Amino acid sequence: MGTTVCQASNDYKHYYLSPYTNSHFPDFKIEYSEVKNTAIKNVEVGDFVYWVERTNSATIGRSFSVEVGIIVDIYPDCYVANHLRIAEYITFKLYNDDKEKVFTDSQSWDDYFKNVSWRKYPSKKELADSKSLFTFNRLPLYKLIGGKSPNIKSIQAIKSAYESGIICKRNDVVGYGTCPYSEIEKGSWKPILTHNKDSDNTTLSKSLVFATWDEAKRLKDIIEHEYDWMAGLSDHEYTLLKMDEALNRLVRNGMLESDARKIASFMLKRTKLDDMEFRTMDGKFQWRYYDNHKWNSVNPENILIDDGA
Repeated sequence: MGTTVCQASNDYKHYYLSPYTNSHFPDFKIEYSEVKNTAIKNVEVGDFVYWVERTNSATIGRSFSVEVGIIVDIYPDCYVANHLRIAEYITFKLYNDDKEKVFTDSQSWDDYFKNVSWRKYPSKKELADSKSLFTFNRLPLYKLIGGKSPNIKSIQAIKSAYESGIICKRNDVVGYGTCPYSEIEKGSWKPILTHNKDSDNTTLSKSLVFATWDEAKRLKDIIEHEYDWMAGLSDHEYTLLKMDEALNRLVRNGMLESDARKIASFMLKRTKLDDMEFRTMDGKFQWRYYDNHKWNSVNPENILIDDGA
């Protein structure tokens, strides 16, 4: 069996040769290990820290961001942190209002919509100038009070901005998790609010919390580098990678390397290999075709396929 060199370039510093699929892969574990060594070793409740998390987007599948927050709880295997955000204010104006309303706290924002009344739906002529029933904007609070945009890459600047109210906890952002829209019914309408709040807390691995933005940014770059590399694989290379990952999990959990090589050798001879997916279940290597619900197990002792879970 020849060696498959998965699409890679000199950009990748470390490689390993899989003993199972005989494929050459970049070894991102070394880079992850290096950046984990820069993580904060002693964290206390109240500390300001950085971390990396996936951007919450339905269309951007592999986008990550550097986040900043405050540690609020500590457990043996993880930290709990509150997200921090630049504080905002809201401007809101109905199509026939003379001026915008300004909201600097969530209570007044919610109360406005609780007390708003149904009104006649406007004619096309009445809407001609505004073209919408209302306008709604979120703006950074520092612009309203004459401050400056805080430097999110500096913990000291963040602490100062937090103390002055320029930065706040995510759930304290005015109207956080709300969005106004128009409810229309039989020639009448009124603005109402939708609510969709996420938890303000996030659970963090103790090895992935950093004291500086640059350290967290380095982790973000490694994650995106790996995702970009995987996106550039051919279907066959991706299949080999997924098989290799499954076999590595089994070996880490006690399977003999010789048995893992037997499984790989058997699977590589099968037809339509690139139409398969793999998993481990109860210490077994399992596969199935993408268009099939049935999982099949490979027995390394006799290389026979029996019914899987």
